[in-house]
Amino acid sequence: MTPNTSAVTLMDFIRRLDENDKVTARIVEMLAVPGVDELLGDMLWMEGNLTTGNKTTIRTGLPAVTWRLLNYGVQPSKSTTKQVTDTCGMLECFAPVDEELANLNGNAPEWRLSEDKAFIEAMKIEVVSVFFYGDKITPEKFIGMAARYNQLPPTTPDKTVSSYNVIDAGGRANDNTSIWVVNWGSETIYGIFPKGTKAGIEQKDLGLQTIYDAERGEYLGYKTHYKWKVGLTVRDWRSTARICNIDVSNLQADAGAQAKLVEALIVATNKAKRFNLGGKTSIYMHTDVKTMFEIQTLNKTNALLSWDLAKEGQPILTFRGIPIRTCESLLLTEATVTQ
Repeated sequence: MTPNTSAVTLMDFIRRLDENDKVTARIVEMLAVPGVDELLGDMLWMEGNLTTGNKTTIRTGLPAVTWRLLNYGVQPSKSTTKQVTDTCGMLECFAPVDEELANLNGNAPEWRLSEDKAFIEAMKIEVVSVFFYGDKITPEKFIGMAARYNQLPPTTPDKTVSSYNVIDAGGRANDNTSIWVVNWGSETIYGIFPKGTKAGIEQKDLGLQTIYDAERGEYLGYKTHYKWKVGLTVRDWRSTARICNIDVSNLQADAGAQAKLVEALIVATNKAKRFNLGGKTSIYMHTDVKTMFEIQTLNKTNALLSWDLAKEGQPILTFRGIPIRTCESLLLTEATVTQ
């Protein structure tokens, strides 16, 4: 794959593959197809500029500008920036298939891939989980969103740091969850893969080998190696917002709490959508929270929530026209986020 300067979806990568590379295309398609986690269908990807990930320059301040009078000059000014290096993690697994079973089904690559679907689905769920919760404590993974938006703003908010886009929903127990508003784009936030590699999962057929069952019994089988080198770059933190400390049990029982969450989502979308920069905006939440929003659509006075029947061939719940996606990887047991 040749380097590109624009971020594209996994489905876009399928269109770039050779028509004979059907197995790779099917793997990428499995990753993009909506399931319990709908994030990967939206997520944009770019090839990193390092063999281990990506180094990018983040703007942290704007330059000063001047109203000039005749015969008076303009003082020099420049923006402030900092360089950030995002490292990719490497997720792997081995998928075995009994030789006799494979032979009964013609040992076709497409059939073996169908048998390996559970492994691919597990890798998909793991990557989405790390997207939200990857931290510096586990360096073999990449750093996720919660570690980047991990503090409430101070009493006097600082508009130059990511805490400005963290909205407190008021929960103070350890049974909370979060809602995320994400603006995907090459100038905002995107997934990365190391320089010179491919986006998505790489597959290698290791052929016929001795396989061991759970009791260490031996049999002959075909083994496939799956590897996914993946990372995340947040180039402009202003393009994403997090509503944290959402007490789900309180949310389900209290209509007032539901109304306050709608208000918080207005704040979050206003904070993040201003910096869309031409990208694609989506809202991500756990199914339990999304169910509450779906029930809210029965309230005819709520003009912000609606069903869009024109998108993607199926009804899509939207908030202010922004699609709401399901993400089961978002925990209902988040610790309280504090200042």
